[in-house]
Amino acid sequence: MVTSAAHSAWPSDVELTAYAEAGLKKPCKFRCKLFTLQDDLVLYGLGMLAEADRLAVTAVTSGLLPR
Repeated sequence: MVTSAAHSAWPSDVELTAYAEAGLKKPCKFRCKLFTLQDDLVLYGLGMLAEADRLAVTAVTSGLLPR
């Protein structure tokens, strides 16, 4: 998930350095929270992560699930 929560930290948090490029209005962080969601409940997409942020998120998430 993407959150602007400033007063809590999770081990998986990744600060998004190019948040405006991704269509976000204020500084945010990526935070791992796995769940399932029906496609029809997704109303719209906000944007895409910049390459540097995408690589940082990939680095954090790649080791979370067993292969």
